[in-house]
Amino acid sequence: MFGFFAPAKNSRKYRQVYAAYCSHQRQIYGTASSLFTSYKAVFLYLLALDCGACSAPSPATPTCCRMRNDWANNWNINREMADFCSAFAMLLAKTKLEDDRRDTKSLLPAIAGRVFRSAFGTSRRYFDVHFPGLKVEIEQSIRDHIDLEVNNVTGASSEELQRYAQPTANAFGAIFAAFETLCKIQQPSIDPLKFRKIGELVGATIIIADCMFDFERDVKRGEFTPLQSRSDVATAQIFAMSLASQLGWEVCEVAVGTAPRCVSVVMRAFERIGAFEIESTSNRKPRASNSFAIVPKRLSLLTNRAGDCDCGGGECFGACCDGACVGGDCGGGDCGGGNCCDCDGDGLPDCLRCCDPGSACDSCCDCGSDKGKEENNLTDQTDSGDPLVGQIAEAISPLRPTGFVRVGDRKIPAQIETGSVDAGAKVIILRKGNFGYIVDVE
Repeated sequence: MFGFFAPAKNSRKYRQVYAAYCSHQRQIYGTASSLFTSYKAVFLYLLALDCGACSAPSPATPTCCRMRNDWANNWNINREMADFCSAFAMLLAKTKLEDDRRDTKSLLPAIAGRVFRSAFGTSRRYFDVHFPGLKVEIEQSIRDHIDLEVNNVTGASSEELQRYAQPTANAFGAIFAAFETLCKIQQPSIDPLKFRKIGELVGATIIIADCMFDFERDVKRGEFTPLQSRSDVATAQIFAMSLASQLGWEVCEVAVGTAPRCVSVVMRAFERIGAFEIESTSNRKPRASNSFAIVPKRLSLLTNRAGDCDCGGGECFGACCDGACVGGDCGGGDCGGGNCCDCDGDGLPDCLRCCDPGSACDSCCDCGSDKGKEENNLTDQTDSGDPLVGQIAEAISPLRPTGFVRVGDRKIPAQIETGSVDAGAKVIILRKGNFGYIVDVE
């Protein structure tokens, strides 16, 4: 279950949430638990923010905590929500280590399990005390998943992939449903069972995309995969994108603001799945499945990472823009001219003015500014000048009512305004929605 639920690099607001949450997790489970800080746990916390159950971090929250613990809670993390998300992160880590031990027969997961036995026990006790029925649902889902692999259940139709994904979907659905009970205390207007549906979609998207990305590695290592051919991989890609699209629209349903933080994360996951090239898998370097692949990245927490300028806390280390972004150096680090960094290397400026002359340091990157492209592109906009509106698109997946369509070489999430259509149907793009585009039969 890799971290494709990561945000865009220029998302300042996300990085502030991540920093505050990471600090809270360390306070409970120790510094070493930072190895297991989970994008999925942060996504769950973002869901609480989007539905209005808790407040955003304070404006002074840094974008990278650099292992600082905010004991005084100056960064305004909601401790009750963060307690749940932290326990969830440790539960995910324990499950992943146990899965690696079964699949690889390596000693490393077993050793790690013993090292973090106390932290995992603290997580288990949290759920036993506050959500006593949750453990039964999770354990049953794990048994169901193992049974599918032991019985070598394979196949790439939507029905077969859904069957394989169902145990993981059930487990995530149970976690998200439990979290909903906390959120409803602060925000009673949340639709019942909405979080469970979102959790099921998160779990299903993760497990199917994981099979797709790791197909060749699993085949080479002789590990189980429900996919049997590259054709199956292509089918799984369509199914995973359909799930991600449905997830994005569902998140918009629970959000109370005009710029849901979860939406940008889901959009990035959708785009990453869609960018996967089936034809190039034979040339891909296999990605390690070992849980410890995350360790080298975490070692950089003590330093300011590329793109992680810390203007919010008033601490800038040199010229953040100089060399920190791929393809753009903001005039050699002198950002006074208002040049823009190209942080994702796509040849386009990542924000209208990525350097913030009003901050304590003139050379600080502010790509997460409210003026940035991420939030402007992902929230509901006027249709004036949108080149996609009015165009004819092809439904690549069924739209019932959500899925995705193709316009030229571009794949975009879509929701049909009325009824449903099958894959291959021609539709017309009516307008931009909160996640993708609203379409109708041509």
